[in-house]
Amino acid sequence: MLIVVHSLWGLILATQTQNIYFLLLGGVGGHLLLDVIPHRDLTTVRQVIIDIFIAATFSVLCLKIFSLPFIFIWSVLFSTLPDIEVAFRYYGKREKIYFPSHLPSWHGTLNSRLGVLINLFVGFILFMIFLISLKKHFN
Repeated sequence: MLIVVHSLWGLILATQTQNIYFLLLGGVGGHLLLDVIPHRDLTTVRQVIIDIFIAATFSVLCLKIFSLPFIFIWSVLFSTLPDIEVAFRYYGKREKIYFPSHLPSWHGTLNSRLGVLINLFVGFILFMIFLISLKKHFN
């Protein structure tokens, strides 16, 4: 999944709890579940950098616009944390996979336009859930 999709999951979690341990477990667990959904992964370093930039910008904008506490940043970081393993494998030439959803037998891969659309659709759904959760969080 796109980093921005994983970060949306982190934002949703932080509307439900402020407990740092639950955010860590929920972020990593949600990452695992999101990676099972068939999707197309980014294929170039440039695409990944753009995705990280969009995710970070969006998360910071949400913090500013909605006056969210700093715990939301931790939640976003926890939900994207497993993808650091991908970077280490890419740059460190390490072959071993530690995070289960990055195993080929677990990771839902769909290298087509449909895979991109699924990424966008899941992101849109998570964004809508985030907005609804925010409304409930502030009421």
